[in-house]
Amino acid sequence: MGDQALRDLRPQAQAVVERVAIYFTGQVQKTLSGKRTGRIYRVSRTGRLHQASAPDEPPAVLTGRLRQSIAWTPPKWEGNTVSSEVGTNVVYARRLEYGGVDSRGVKILKRPYWAPTILRISGAVGRLFETL
Repeated sequence: MGDQALRDLRPQAQAVVERVAIYFTGQVQKTLSGKRTGRIYRVSRTGRLHQASAPDEPPAVLTGRLRQSIAWTPPKWEGNTVSSEVGTNVVYARRLEYGGVDSRGVKILKRPYWAPTILRISGAVGRLFETL
């Protein structure tokens, strides 16, 4: 493919990458929503009942902080490659995805939300890239 053809495709490629980033962000947030099947307990700060997630289920929403933190970056170019990132700045996000030990020393079993989202939407994302 010639240089001019690559230059002509850049706006389309950038638009598709941006659409995928926005779509993926929304789908991760969707995965982090809904009912869970874990234990029910009373939240000490509010006195409200909360149903936690069971291991291997996406985390249950208590405050919404993790779900609200899922964000994407505008597409950027490096040579002929365009990319965008979807992620979170919440420090406990990785521990929820893969399991680990929290700040109190309590073992947390994994509550994956990235991997199930990727599996669920891979076909739709592939179709978006086919529009190029």
